[in-house]
Amino acid sequence: MSSPPASVSRSSRAKAWLRAARPHAQANIALPIALGVAAAVGTGAALEAWMLWACAAFSVLDQLFIVFANDYADRHTDSAARTWVSGGSGVLVDGSLSPAHVRRAALAHLVGLLVLALVLVTRRPWMIAASLSAIVLMQLYSYAPVRLSHRGGGEWLQGAGIGLVLPWVGFYLVTGDPRAPLAILLPMVLFGVAGNISTAVPDLAADRAVGKRTLPVVVGDTRARIAGVFFQLCAMVLASWLARAQLSPLAQGLMACAALPWLLHLGLRAPLAYALIQGVSMTLWLLAFAWGLVGG
Repeated sequence: MSSPPASVSRSSRAKAWLRAARPHAQANIALPIALGVAAAVGTGAALEAWMLWACAAFSVLDQLFIVFANDYADRHTDSAARTWVSGGSGVLVDGSLSPAHVRRAALAHLVGLLVLALVLVTRRPWMIAASLSAIVLMQLYSYAPVRLSHRGGGEWLQGAGIGLVLPWVGFYLVTGDPRAPLAILLPMVLFGVAGNISTAVPDLAADRAVGKRTLPVVVGDTRARIAGVFFQLCAMVLASWLARAQLSPLAQGLMACAALPWLLHLGLRAPLAYALIQGVSMTLWLLAFAWGLVGG
């Protein structure tokens, strides 16, 4: 049998890299950074073009580093069964890309994070800490000897990344002040925990089969859903209380309305529907929170 035309091969490879990059996952990185930017603007800090480029560069580099490194780390345990919100892309499971290529891509974006920090060192020297934190969190989450995504507790590590690192990056790049307000950091930790749970629920059967100890595997589907709702609602309440001096009644009301989709959570048995409803609720709440911090 003759080999496929080169154009077909190139097209298939491009589609595989797009799958591996998981563009929709950029929201997990960009929205928390944008919240930090909104908090900075709310303090009266001037927003300059280079700050936005720096935020965008960190967001893209961090996301691509995470998805490629995670795929490579889980190449022996990932399942062929995939959903839109699954923790991996599946390109190594089905052979669309080789492990060596994905590993090199992860390392390239790791280097990119460090280079970005060096480019910004004269303006924002503490960015090296953010880049190193992103790398260390990925190591602890997916790689031996700790590998919390398999051993349990990975949701709290993701909470630390989404809650402590990403909003801090947005706030620091705009203000130059490394003391980001707890009003955005602490609620976002709980927000990140809830997000991790929502993406683990659809992968429950596959994770159980390979011995992962994600929260849904340990406590079961229903209890994990309840925990996800609980952590997200706690994040909403905590943010409204800690940032009450900056939030108008209208902003508080919009943030509360964003919680309404969560009423559907426990009644939706389909795991994908659960995750999508949570994603909508999270996005609406974050936008309302950011708008309120800017002065809405």
